[in-house]
Amino acid sequence: MRYKVYSQFLKSYAINLLFLKLDVIIKLIFVFKSINNILFVLFFTLICLNGKSQIKSVGIPNITNFSRQNYHASTQNWSAIQDKRGIMYFGNNDGLLEFDGVNWRLIQMPNSSVVRSIAADKLGNIYVGAFGEFGLLKATPNGKLNYTSLVDLIPGDINDFGDIWKIHETDNGIIFQSFTEIFLYHDGKIKVIAQKRDFHFSFFINNEFYITERNKGLLKLRDEKLIPVKGGDIFNNDIWTMLPIDNNKILIGTLNHGLFILENEKVQKWNIPANNFLKQNQIYCGVKVKDHFAIGTILNGLLIIDKDGTPVQHINREKGLQNNTVLSIYADNYDNLWLGLDNGIYYVAVNSPFTNIVNESKIGAGYVSFIYQDKLYLGTNQGLFYKKWVEPIDPLNDKLEFKIVENTQGQVWDLFEYNNKLFCGHNNGTYIVDNDKAELISDVPGGWLLFSFPDKENIMLQGTYTGLLRYEKKDNTTWDVNKISGFSESCRVIESYLSKDYYTLWISHGYKGIYKVDLSKNLDKIGNLSFYNSANGLSTNFDNNVIKFYDEIIFTNSTGIYSFDNEQQTFVPNKELNHLFGNSGILRKMVKDNKGQLWFIQDDEMGVVKRLSDGNYKINRIPYKSFVGSFVRSFEHLLPYNDESVIVATEDGFSHLSTSFIKEIDIPFNTLIRSIETTNDSLFFGGAFTDSIGLITIHQMENQVQYLAYKSNNIKFEFSATDYEHLNNIRYKYYLEGFEEEWSEWTDKTYKEYTNLREGDYIFHLKAMNVFDIESETSSFQFFINPPWYRSIVAYSMYLLLIAFTTWIVVRIIRRRIDREKKLLQLKQKKELHQQKINHENEVLSAQQEIVKLRNAKLRVENERNKAEVELKTKELASYAMQVTQKNESLFGIKEQLKHISQKVNPDAQKYLQKLIKNIEQSTNQKDDWEKFEGYFDQVYEDFTRRLRDRFPNLTPNDIKLCAYLRMNLSTKEIAPLLNISVRGVEVSRYRLRKKLQMPQNENLIDFMMNL
Repeated sequence: MRYKVYSQFLKSYAINLLFLKLDVIIKLIFVFKSINNILFVLFFTLICLNGKSQIKSVGIPNITNFSRQNYHASTQNWSAIQDKRGIMYFGNNDGLLEFDGVNWRLIQMPNSSVVRSIAADKLGNIYVGAFGEFGLLKATPNGKLNYTSLVDLIPGDINDFGDIWKIHETDNGIIFQSFTEIFLYHDGKIKVIAQKRDFHFSFFINNEFYITERNKGLLKLRDEKLIPVKGGDIFNNDIWTMLPIDNNKILIGTLNHGLFILENEKVQKWNIPANNFLKQNQIYCGVKVKDHFAIGTILNGLLIIDKDGTPVQHINREKGLQNNTVLSIYADNYDNLWLGLDNGIYYVAVNSPFTNIVNESKIGAGYVSFIYQDKLYLGTNQGLFYKKWVEPIDPLNDKLEFKIVENTQGQVWDLFEYNNKLFCGHNNGTYIVDNDKAELISDVPGGWLLFSFPDKENIMLQGTYTGLLRYEKKDNTTWDVNKISGFSESCRVIESYLSKDYYTLWISHGYKGIYKVDLSKNLDKIGNLSFYNSANGLSTNFDNNVIKFYDEIIFTNSTGIYSFDNEQQTFVPNKELNHLFGNSGILRKMVKDNKGQLWFIQDDEMGVVKRLSDGNYKINRIPYKSFVGSFVRSFEHLLPYNDESVIVATEDGFSHLSTSFIKEIDIPFNTLIRSIETTNDSLFFGGAFTDSIGLITIHQMENQVQYLAYKSNNIKFEFSATDYEHLNNIRYKYYLEGFEEEWSEWTDKTYKEYTNLREGDYIFHLKAMNVFDIESETSSFQFFINPPWYRSIVAYSMYLLLIAFTTWIVVRIIRRRIDREKKLLQLKQKKELHQQKINHENEVLSAQQEIVKLRNAKLRVENERNKAEVELKTKELASYAMQVTQKNESLFGIKEQLKHISQKVNPDAQKYLQKLIKNIEQSTNQKDDWEKFEGYFDQVYEDFTRRLRDRFPNLTPNDIKLCAYLRMNLSTKEIAPLLNISVRGVEVSRYRLRKKLQMPQNENLIDFMMNL
């Protein structure tokens, strides 16, 4: 445990001790080799060098303004307190304000009255006093702080006691004090200590309760009785503040008579120079901070004096406040001040090595500074400004106003002292500065940088926009200015050294690379000019810098630090310095102070390098993290002007750093989960954990696990951290156990949302990191999301019952189905047997049909053959009929010729011819021919003529012939000669035949015959 304490102490102390003279301490540590002795030496050194604490007198502390537009309440703020979690509370005209570093919240009183007083006890309870009302804050079951009144506990009929102006925690309980009554709250009861009196303010100092009463002076409480303080009768309700100096001495501040000291019941006036100021501006309130006394006035803001009464700081409307009336002061856990003003709330960072010399709104962005002849000169983008600068500074007589040096309006680049003269490099040229005036000695634009060589008297060199200038002093007022020919590049960054034969300049160009210029011994000519870029070992041509690291010239860019190898004429990485500075960005600026330390700016961070006795180097960046991102990029400026002070140029003006200021940077701070809401804006955690007896705690208790309905599974967490000095530089990291596997990246967001979370157990873990990379303890919140009704235990029980019932039903159904399927199977088997029988019969029938098909095929073949025979016979019949016809025609012709011849021959011949004619007539007997033809025809066409006569007995022989010829499918032209009639006669005969056959008009006559 002892080693742990030592480690923590040494860690915080060593950071600040870096800026002190450690020679004696190191020697003592070697002598006192044990850890206890080392601790003693360190502690003794701390006491000797710095006392208990510090508040700077140079510059103005950083001030943060919270207006009514920020906290959404009234302008006047009467009191302030900080609870053990770090949350701030303010008594406001509209109620009690709560501020966690991110959000403001207003807690109104039951009667909507002004909150005049606030106090916190050792247990963490917050007590509130208002008009006709007092009580305390208590957390609801969901963690929201609400006001609980104690007025109902007042005995008797006391109800008109006015404002509760003061609240004090004592060993006997909590005292609530109004101008007429004093109440004591203890063990849930209220006792009236005094009533119907004419009191003013009360105070609890060194475990004693003091109060003033009209016409009685200063009183103190003993055994619940008010007794006079010896010598206190000089105060007639005129005491506005009382502060402890030590265990026996008390500082008393009055409204119109300044400061007094009460020691061993003896009152005496404290005769210090600040008394006149306090009498004129009327003391209203006060607080002790870091062995100093911060006193708020009605007419002129805040005055801070040390324990000897010396003014250290004076902050009023001219120096950053919006109002000069300070109604309340509170020193928080970091020893910084909260001011409740007549118009707003202000946070004043008095516990800081950094103060503001002047802000940008008054003179512009900072570029260069210099202290010359007890004057501080500041070069900005608006001109050169100055003011008297003598330390220690008396804040009551310090005039903050800077005045512009005549003729210097515009951009100032450089300030350089040479031969007891101050030179100013300006956009317009170069000036000699004499108090409040400036004389132009060179009109060459862009005086980037003036410098000289120790062995060259009366000669200066200057880098400009367009090359190098040589200045040579002719007399006390005249300078001969000439341009060094042969080089016309911009020369903003230059480092020089004396080589064997030349004065060598290394010049960096922001866009091209690096030049090496060797000047003659008289500094008027260029002997050698070399140019180097990425072809010579540099990683880039852009943004290269030349810097002197102790006695070594180094070169830096975005990839690291380089040295120049003269033999190889190339740049090589400097491993030692790259390891020392790391990969934190471009090393842009480096300035050596009187103690041999190098102050530097790397990328956006400031730091210091110290060379140790063993030749190694040590870097410290952490105490200067407050400057991150505040520099004018590429035009950074640092001015270590004595052993304890550095002026820093920023975008907002100029700041002052006290290197001897010891600030403990690893003070723990809390990360707080301030609210948890569902997406329908339902608050289920209001930001305050409580223990088993209702006291506010930082961590969630086991019995405070929240159970949420499933419909509330979209959750928003809001959180904050209680490091008020660097509110804008706090980062957060979180993860939700049960949903995420690892921490998030660092972020400046102060909320986190989760959507559609499933049921289950979750723990939200949260931590924060401040500007000094100090992490807070992890804060956590455990909650459980209940499953939806359909995934609840009851639902699952119902599901099991339903499954069991369904299983039983299914089994029943399956069994019935099995029985039914058995029956169906039996029926199916019967059907299959029946079907097999049918199939067998069908197969038999099919076989029979096949036989029939074969027979039919055979018959078809025979029919085809018969048809062919019929067709052949038909043709033969047709041919026969034609032959008979032709024969008869021939014989008929012969017979006619014979008849004609017989008329011309003799009778014998006539007889012979008549006999021949008779034979011919017998040969042409058509009846015989037809009977033969009909016999053949009926053989071919299966008694067609007989069937035709049986069916149509009214047909004539010629009709029968026509039908026979039609059955033979003879055309009209073919039928005409067979019937010995014309084609027209055949058509007429066909028409008559249709009528006799009673055929419809649409039926074909040949088809009819074919189908008869």
